[in-house]
Amino acid sequence: MGPFPKLAFFLSLDYYIGTMFFGKIVLLLRTLYLYKSWPLILSSSFGFFKKWPSICHLRNGIKYHVKDESDIHVIKEIWTFKQYDRFIKNITDHSTVVDIGAHIGVFSVMAAKQAGNVRVFSFEPLPNNFRKRRHKK
Repeated sequence: MGPFPKLAFFLSLDYYIGTMFFGKIVLLLRTLYLYKSWPLILSSSFGFFKKWPSICHLRNGIKYHVKDESDIHVIKEIWTFKQYDRFIKNITDHSTVVDIGAHIGVFSVMAAKQAGNVRVFSFEPLPNNFRKRRHKK
């Protein structure tokens, strides 16, 4: 569950994301809760991180190879801002998921981990993104 299990209920209160100050606090706490490599996430969000390529480590054991801020943006969109949760909740055991335009495979990996025996077919037309997707662990 992560190093802050008592905060799990708090971090799911998306209603508060809309407020300016409190929303930023919730996003900061959610970042600390989700990512082992939270310094990478925070520093790249402000344009301070310059050691590309790098590896983004989540606390659930998933790793993503990232080449720049755009890859971090996709990871945050899916994990931090939960933009794909409406699709994830429909994935059950033995589901088949097709991810067209998979980028570096962030949603594909999340979908594969959602339930047992999930088959994921991900397609990415850009060669650089495709190569990084193949190096997932």
